[in-house]
Amino acid sequence: MREQWLRRVLSEKRVVQSFRCLPQLGLVYLTNAKTASTTIKYSMLAAAAARSGMESQTIEAHRRDVGPFIENIFRHPLFGSPEIRRMTVFSVVRNPFTRVLSGYLSKIASAKGSTWRTFAEHFGIRPDLRRRTLGFTEFLRLIDRQPDDRINAHFRPQYVNLLLPFSVPRFIGRLEQFDETVRFLEQAGVAVAQRKGRSTRSAERATEFYTEEAEALVAHKFAPDFELFGYSPKLAEIGQLQAPKWNSGGPDLLMDWLSGGPFPVESLDPQARAHHEIQAEEDIDGKMAKIRDAYQSEDDWKHLARYAKLAKRAGRPALLRKLEKRIAMLRDGDRACVQNRDIFTLPGPPGSPGAESKSRKRKGRLQGATQDG
Repeated sequence: MREQWLRRVLSEKRVVQSFRCLPQLGLVYLTNAKTASTTIKYSMLAAAAARSGMESQTIEAHRRDVGPFIENIFRHPLFGSPEIRRMTVFSVVRNPFTRVLSGYLSKIASAKGSTWRTFAEHFGIRPDLRRRTLGFTEFLRLIDRQPDDRINAHFRPQYVNLLLPFSVPRFIGRLEQFDETVRFLEQAGVAVAQRKGRSTRSAERATEFYTEEAEALVAHKFAPDFELFGYSPKLAEIGQLQAPKWNSGGPDLLMDWLSGGPFPVESLDPQARAHHEIQAEEDIDGKMAKIRDAYQSEDDWKHLARYAKLAKRAGRPALLRKLEKRIAMLRDGDRACVQNRDIFTLPGPPGSPGAESKSRKRKGRLQGATQDG
């Protein structure tokens, strides 16, 4: 597989988001949105409820703070214990062509809901847009520019949701062969409930939304998913399943860490490792030095915005200007993906979406006024 397309990022936050652990069933589900995840979580919770005598009508599948799912593995007695290795880790994936279209149709095209508002805030897009103001291809252009781990979980590359290459799941099912997942869960004592959630019919509607550019964007952005999970990167072969390559037989760095081993910092990407080291550095001069070394290759503007705040607080104006210039370049690249620039919000303070253009627009108006006068 083309390793340069596999982003190696791991953090406590990422694990907490993905980990759905039910000790009483001995199962860990690495949740993966838009792959029958609601059905799977509901079924697991229903099985746990049946064992404890709880009413299944009270199940809230997506919440970790209520019910039997461990809310935060790092605050649970299993963390640091060898017992966690007894858990069976599994997940389910889906063809990237249909999954990303399903995510767009359910979370972006409607221009409603919390996922849309978070997406709009991230890109500096007006949250009050009408339905489908942001087209599918423009949506793909935007997420193609983002670090894989920064994209919302509903359309993020699936290998990130599955914590690969750090995790070594026992089983990864494919939505297109859901019967295999049903059999796996039944063997683990989980009867799969009738499918929950809303269907977007994305497989049926693929030809309605996919252009040549859209197909190329998905093939590029989700290249690891296509190869790892046995899907063809050609839209014409959307119904074909190939041999998956996800089970490399390598070390389970995730379970090594969760069972009491060290955090696998040496296995992170250089960018992720640098961010980890910047966060861990306590000396302000040392922190600034690490930021100076790392900012030019950092492609996560939110990390850069945090570094800019630190540089401002530390009284490092030259570094602050460099960081703001880097943020501006990344943000301008996002805006260039969209034909109708009116969808973007009014600019905000430095480091926020649109802030860089505000200064340039004001400067342009002043220059125009001077020339006109």
